[in-house]
Amino acid sequence: MSTVSSGGGNTSALITYTTFGTTHQSACSTSRKEYDFLDFLGVAQSLKLDFLPFTWQPALDTVGEGGTAEIHQALISVQLTFAFKHLRRPRSVIEEIRNLQALIAEISVLGHPVIQRHPNIASLAGICWDVVPGGEKVWPVPVFEKTKCGDMAKFMTEGPGKELDFRDRLDLLYDVGLAVRTLHAYGMLSEQSLYSHY
Repeated sequence: MSTVSSGGGNTSALITYTTFGTTHQSACSTSRKEYDFLDFLGVAQSLKLDFLPFTWQPALDTVGEGGTAEIHQALISVQLTFAFKHLRRPRSVIEEIRNLQALIAEISVLGHPVIQRHPNIASLAGICWDVVPGGEKVWPVPVFEKTKCGDMAKFMTEGPGKELDFRDRLDLLYDVGLAVRTLHAYGMLSEQSLYSHY
């Protein structure tokens, strides 16, 4: 986030980044500290993220869990499985605002063109929707192409990572370092966005 001054001394919070000499800004502009659904849509639009033509289904297999969300998977075809980052239902307006802020921050990082092209950072495939029963609320659900071996912890403890020799582990550590360096270079660091492509 950066603060950009507009005419008359007013300030607006815009998400701004520069790629190959071109500066991009989010479609949303707000002087509030709280973000809403329209702000999320504006940022997603400015990053040219795909809105996927399906909704999240609660019966999907759970493959991981974090502080604010659960990761579920769905088989789209024999070759393609998606992972869905579904936020837990907020229990208050404050929690709802925090969840939207977290989603905006996450798509701002993972939607950055350099991050999208990095081979060692989970790629954001797009956004689908969680329609709350009763149709009163719709929540965005980030969608990722599921990695073959899950997250790094699962890969190293249950998957093929257990069998890696020292040289392969060193190569893996180097790949992780490249991802961290890229995230750091652009002022974005999220350990959830690292994965193994092995």
